[in-house]
Amino acid sequence: MKRMETSTFDKITSLTATILINIFLGVVWFSVFPVMEHPHWGHLVEGIPYVVGMLFSLYFFSKYPYNVNYLKIGMVCFLYGFSIKMYGELTTNPPFLVETITLLFSGAGVIMVTIGFLSLFNFTKENLVILGEKEKELMENEEKYRTIFNSLTDIYYRTDENMRITIISPSVKEVGGYDPEEVIGKKAHDFYFNSLERDIFVKQLKEKGYVKDFELKLLTKEGDAIVVSSNVKMFYDNNNQILGLEGVLHDITKRKEMEVALQKANTSLEKNVAARTTELNSVKENLNNIFNNTSDALILADRENNILDMNKSAETLFGFTKEDLINNTEVKLEYYDQSQIETADVLQSLALDGSPQIVEWKGKKKDGTSFDEEVLLNKTEYNEQDVLLITVRDITERKKLEEKAKKQMADLTRFQKVTIGRELKMAELKKEIQELKSRINS
Repeated sequence: MKRMETSTFDKITSLTATILINIFLGVVWFSVFPVMEHPHWGHLVEGIPYVVGMLFSLYFFSKYPYNVNYLKIGMVCFLYGFSIKMYGELTTNPPFLVETITLLFSGAGVIMVTIGFLSLFNFTKENLVILGEKEKELMENEEKYRTIFNSLTDIYYRTDENMRITIISPSVKEVGGYDPEEVIGKKAHDFYFNSLERDIFVKQLKEKGYVKDFELKLLTKEGDAIVVSSNVKMFYDNNNQILGLEGVLHDITKRKEMEVALQKANTSLEKNVAARTTELNSVKENLNNIFNNTSDALILADRENNILDMNKSAETLFGFTKEDLINNTEVKLEYYDQSQIETADVLQSLALDGSPQIVEWKGKKKDGTSFDEEVLLNKTEYNEQDVLLITVRDITERKKLEEKAKKQMADLTRFQKVTIGRELKMAELKKEIQELKSRINS
């Protein structure tokens, strides 16, 4: 029978046994004084060892599970029957009634004890089967854990209270070069490479009772150092006394070597980056100097013709400051005639496609003054995007000089024409005079 199926019965039988024991104790208690004066008190004295034995049996069987409740009840029935018989010896109750009650309790006791022994036998038989299954399972688990233990790549170890190694996994051979037999029996302290690390390790272990991810250098069999990450804790007995240590050591030597190499590479990279940054800053500074100190107006604009940057010459030429134009869509820099906006869009698109454009336009200053300008449109990169570099040169004076030169050329041409006409007339006149002289002489 399973315990879950008879839990209610278990409670009832335990309660019944308790009640019967209390009744028996009450009967004995109230019979003490009459026994001392009765001539047959010796019958009760003779039964005292049996009573003590049965009480001890009750205590003994109470330590077992519910299967022995039948035995408990049977023993109580024997005790109660015995007490009734002794009570009959001490009183004037009819012998037939006493014998009948005693017989009933004795019979019930025999039945209960028999059932109890049968139940206990079955319980023992079931437990022997379970024990066999458990033993088989334990052996299988032991084999499984032994396989796992032997295939560990990390080092598992245990020590006693004197820090002598009692268990260590075979992986110590691959990691440290030792056979397990060479390590077992030695103190863990014998394998530390650095005594200072050992002292810090032991101090933390004593303070906390464990250490986690603690990096240590250990000695290999060849005398080299390996770096391990250790997770170790103390284990105790039931009285909280230290029995020793157990822990796992993970070899991180290669990882540490990679970290060192990576650190060197990072240091070298940082130096190169710093040098390159200095170089780029120098180039940027030079470009900024060129950008800001050139006499031509330089303007950077995106594809939507928004002004991104401009130099001092552009500010002077147009009368706007950077702050007036940058990120301000309300104000437009009119570096081309608004009547030629379609032409300007085409030329700007061509320039952004990589074909530089040069054109003469009419620009307008902040105060509304127009001026002649020569505009060069080029593509460049600004903040990782393609933008328009606009170079504007004021050619107003040049235009005036060109007009003046053009006028002078026209005047010179007219003068030349007049002069050539006079010379032709003088040549004709000289020719006529010569012919006239020839006639006179003839």
